[in-house]
Amino acid sequence: MSLAASVDSPPAADGLAAVFALDDSPRFGRVLVLDEHPEMRRCASRVLCLAGHSVQAATDVHEACRAARDAEVDLAVVALRPGADIGLRAVAMLLAARPELPVIVLGAADACDLVVAAVRRGARAFVREPLTAERLGEAVAHALEERSPPEPAERPQPAAVADLWAEVDAAATPAYALDADGCVRYVNESFAALLGTTREELVGAHFSRLVHEPDLPRARWRFNERRTGDRAAANVPLRLRRVPAEDGEDDAPVAVLLSAAGRYGRSAERGTAARFLGTVGMAQATSEPTVAVPARRGVASRAAFMQDLAGAIALAREERNPLALVVVNVDRFKLVNDSFGHLAGDRLLKETAARLRQSIGEGAPLTRLGGDEFAALLSAPHSGAEARLVAQRMLEALRRPVLFEHEPYVASASLGLALFPEHGGDARVLLRAADRAMREAKRRGGDQVQTYSPAMECGQATQPDLERDLRAGLQRDELEVRYQPIHDLDSGTVDSLEALVRWRHPTLGLLEPARFIHIAEESGLVRALGTRVLESACAELRRWRDRGFERLRVSVNLSARDFERDDCVEAIADTLARHSLPPDALEIEVTEHSLLAAGDAAARAAELRRHGVQLSIDDFGTKYSSLAYLQRLPVSTIKVDRAFVREVGYSNAADSIVQALIGIARAMGLRLVAEGVEEIEQVRWLRHLGCHLMQGYLFSHPLPSAAIERYLARSAR
Repeated sequence: MSLAASVDSPPAADGLAAVFALDDSPRFGRVLVLDEHPEMRRCASRVLCLAGHSVQAATDVHEACRAARDAEVDLAVVALRPGADIGLRAVAMLLAARPELPVIVLGAADACDLVVAAVRRGARAFVREPLTAERLGEAVAHALEERSPPEPAERPQPAAVADLWAEVDAAATPAYALDADGCVRYVNESFAALLGTTREELVGAHFSRLVHEPDLPRARWRFNERRTGDRAAANVPLRLRRVPAEDGEDDAPVAVLLSAAGRYGRSAERGTAARFLGTVGMAQATSEPTVAVPARRGVASRAAFMQDLAGAIALAREERNPLALVVVNVDRFKLVNDSFGHLAGDRLLKETAARLRQSIGEGAPLTRLGGDEFAALLSAPHSGAEARLVAQRMLEALRRPVLFEHEPYVASASLGLALFPEHGGDARVLLRAADRAMREAKRRGGDQVQTYSPAMECGQATQPDLERDLRAGLQRDELEVRYQPIHDLDSGTVDSLEALVRWRHPTLGLLEPARFIHIAEESGLVRALGTRVLESACAELRRWRDRGFERLRVSVNLSARDFERDDCVEAIADTLARHSLPPDALEIEVTEHSLLAAGDAAARAAELRRHGVQLSIDDFGTKYSSLAYLQRLPVSTIKVDRAFVREVGYSNAADSIVQALIGIARAMGLRLVAEGVEEIEQVRWLRHLGCHLMQGYLFSHPLPSAAIERYLARSAR
């Protein structure tokens, strides 16, 4: 068995964060990787090593069991390969040697039988292949954090640390580390070469000396990043200063994409643990560094685009020609980052830019406004109708599937169209009008084109406005609960209802949760909102049961904050008792992410079960599938995310994932519900795969209380 601190250097890539740590946080430990496949073993070892773990890679089961028995490792990662000797036997032997050892299994999405068998033998979690750093890293971090009893991870031995630093020294990706004061503690050769100097010249310098002066305000919050996880800096455009040439002339600054994260931990030796670590990827050098999409994709800087727009407007005014501006926002971009990782999100943005360029032609100006928004100038359309046809063509291009980890993802976008001179006489006003139209498209559910209208100005509200209105709306009883049926296709009946909140805003109309849930969470109003939904759902359920629907059940979504409340279970039990409902009439639905984020999830779920309340996991499988939670927590239902349902019948990968989830649910005695069913073909495929509980627009949109009662009556006939 060999220590895998000396692994292949990661390839340089825009935004690739080769972040590692030398602290003793419980999220870092000694990990054993057991896989007969050499390339996959090296890949997993490299990912974990760069994430800060001390890694041992092994092929011999007996040697691995000895390491486990002698407590030389804190966690084991075992690959499940059909027909291979390692795998199930290794899981059983490792846990026999050390029962408390966390074991994570790797395998293909269709390795359902192997996964279920591994869970029965005691595996904690399943990470599906193709392997990603985010999935594997998060699974390992969670398993280390929840060890019982907790054991502090040992610091890597000096030789291993030296090997790890040597590996980063040789990496092609520029990397650096700062101490708590923001001074350079370490740079590798690639970073020094990037700035045209030596490591000795850089070590000890304050980071502000390395940054091009106009970019210092941005650098103060990004270069010396203090945040971790998803909130840390990724792909931030900055310009760094190069050392002056021998003739005394300053070299042009070099544009980079910076990724960075804070690192925290205790240290027995002062200065041993790095305060901050990060890397930079090369970007297209430009005087305007706010554009992270490479210029080779045909995307101009925002400053250049605004100059083109102003010039085009002047020319159109002089020649009395029409002009159209389109603002594009990628729908559900956060879902891509959460489900597939930030590198996949970056790839989607580049693919979006390429498809927009193809749709509008090589000569038309195109820019990335920031985040997941783009703008395109459609010069000399013959009419507004022709501009709308071009915008529709852009939308169709963006709907084509994008492959992430060999899995097709069907993206969509919200497009806003503004016309010159009808909607604005200068660049700033026209851009504002197109942005308003885009937000209206998003408000209406996305995946559409909206043309600007002055009436849209009445429907706009800032976040502070919405927060103020939401507080008032809770007092004025403006929140409404809609109910969407979950159908049992085997029995032909309505199995249960899911309660979904809507807000009837006095001026903006009926708002979907996407418009206000994040505001409720950030402002602390989510508790009052959750209480209102639970109370309303239980009151209606009592009324429906009294009217003859005695077996009807309802599920209520609970936010992560609600689930973590100390009085969460007590509040639920009190509400059920007040409405004389049995506990099994209610199912509490939490997302997989919320369940994993809650530190006392096991205790909270066990308390719910003691009261007889069911627990459902929403969006299961969008991150790594935590089989340990399914084993240890009293979960009754898992819900297949609509992203997988949308692709069944069209994608072998989606079929395999859904089939694997169905197999896991059956093996563990769980109910499985497919969300987002919108086509009859999806029903056929889901039934073919073995799923019979479904919900979605094909059956019914979420309905008000009176309408759902009529729906239930019709369904019961």
